[in-house]
Amino acid sequence: MSNWERIRRELNSLNLFYSAITGRSDKENNFRELGFEEFIQPKFTDSYSEKGLIEARPDFVLLRDQYMCFVEVKSGRNIDKDHIEQSERNSSFSIEGLRDSFSKYLERDVSVSEFDSIFVFQKGFFGRVCRK
Repeated sequence: MSNWERIRRELNSLNLFYSAITGRSDKENNFRELGFEEFIQPKFTDSYSEKGLIEARPDFVLLRDQYMCFVEVKSGRNIDKDHIEQSERNSSFSIEGLRDSFSKYLERDVSVSEFDSIFVFQKGFFGRVCRK
């Protein structure tokens, strides 16, 4: 697969997931209607982590009440070493680090008590998420 083909597939996956968030394909069943705010590629740093200073820039962040979720959107079905390392790094964030970093990013206080980091792949799982 050429580099352009890989980039094109990644962009298509990101656009499809963004449509599920905003309700472009379904005005009643989307993340916004469920009360989520979405943010595209914010940068997070965490100095409270047990691993020391860590950084992340997830594709999307979903926030509702005190729940935050990093969403990494991938095209294809393969999980490689980079995905595993990214997942481990994202899972290392502390609640305090997320709260502080995102509050600075938004320039407002953010209360976070629950956090998940997920990967969404276009084939298989991804299609089921968009239909629900």
